[in-house]
Amino acid sequence: MKKTLASLIFALPLLAKPIISVSIPPQSYFVQKIAGDSVEINEVISPNTDEHNFEFKPSTMQKLEQSDIYFTIGLEFEKPMIYKFKDTFKNLSIIDTRKDIKLLYTTFEYAHHEEEAEHKTHFEHKHAPVVFKDSEVKDRTINDYQGEFYSVYPLLLDDSLDEIFYLKALNNKQSKNEIKAYYKEGYKSDIDKILINNDNISFYKKNEVLKGTYAYKGFKIFTYESGKKGVRYQFENTDKTSKAPKFVQFSDHQISPTKSNHFHIFIGDLSFEALNKKMLNWPTFYSTLLSKEQIIEDQITHIELGNDPHIWLDPLLVKTQARTITQALSKQYPHNKALYEANLAKFQNELDALDTKIKSLLKDKKDKKFIVYHPSWAYFAARYDLVQVPVEIEGKEPKLKDLKTLIELAKKEKIQTIFVQKGFPQSAAKLLAKECGATIAEIDHLSRDWENELLKSAQKLSQSF
Repeated sequence: MKKTLASLIFALPLLAKPIISVSIPPQSYFVQKIAGDSVEINEVISPNTDEHNFEFKPSTMQKLEQSDIYFTIGLEFEKPMIYKFKDTFKNLSIIDTRKDIKLLYTTFEYAHHEEEAEHKTHFEHKHAPVVFKDSEVKDRTINDYQGEFYSVYPLLLDDSLDEIFYLKALNNKQSKNEIKAYYKEGYKSDIDKILINNDNISFYKKNEVLKGTYAYKGFKIFTYESGKKGVRYQFENTDKTSKAPKFVQFSDHQISPTKSNHFHIFIGDLSFEALNKKMLNWPTFYSTLLSKEQIIEDQITHIELGNDPHIWLDPLLVKTQARTITQALSKQYPHNKALYEANLAKFQNELDALDTKIKSLLKDKKDKKFIVYHPSWAYFAARYDLVQVPVEIEGKEPKLKDLKTLIELAKKEKIQTIFVQKGFPQSAAKLLAKECGATIAEIDHLSRDWENELLKSAQKLSQSF
């Protein structure tokens, strides 16, 4: 009898399920969808907790040590500990579920688009130094722009650039559609192609080709309210019989001799001074040596993204996270690979269905603004063409001047609901609601019942507009 009991006690660890750790409750939902009951799931953070202010407890560390995999998601508390875990927990595989996902900034403010700083836009894009000494700017010849270039305006019109506008919307208080409308005006051009050969520039329009011979006329440095700068290089048509534009300016984000594969161009017949005032239209041309896919890739690589971890609030981004989870589980437990892949396929379909439901709820709410205490809904807002306006600023309660700005916005936009999350302070949100005559509504971004809660949140948002 004693031998039998001892054998059972010895066998218990062998029968125990492997432990998988996750940072937050929604990840529990994702792992369970893939792994089913084949694993035990350990949550580092419990529901109704501020995920940005958390410290590891000894009990948490013990459970992590027993885990085979820890799925991280980029939260602040993870960062100082991950490298320690790698050294301390030799058998723990740490998997970042942000893999293959474009991230956005946690800070949320009006950005200044420095792609072409003189446009004075709210959209950010960096190609080259935007703060430099005037003495660093060097003369350039037309040789820097040699080649054949075509307009990106047709790519905007056929929706090829929509992914770019979606990503730009992640870091701005404008929706994807608002940004696209802005770029439609910026890229607009009746010139399809530009050919630059030696000193000659040919402008190809639908029914005609305009040719001219151009001489270099120096550069113009722009200094903007943000303190950043831009440079346009100037060329004048010396052919008096030509019908091509008299004055041409190139801007390609460079300040010294560099071969350009794309540029913004400003053209006119009045003067360079008149061109200097052109801020809202900057026709953009890329080398014909680049494919459409390469142009899109180039623009995406220059979108300045960041470290916002709230990727679990966009169903389509969860599809990417689910693939990462499946790959890690299949590698760790290859005997269950077929199960995990079958569950992944089913979960992907469920996520598509959820996305369709949310789109239906919000289809008539495009570009609507909503005020929420903690800025955790930027990915959701970008996906469904809404605009998140947070009360909290960089993890802190808003100052009086910030509250006044929010009150003015709420009144202007006729916002009737202020959203708050469980586990976060509500005093500022309540004050804001009182001042603008709005009500407080609670939404839960850390629920273990992820799908139902996300759908409920979408319904509350839809009803608030």
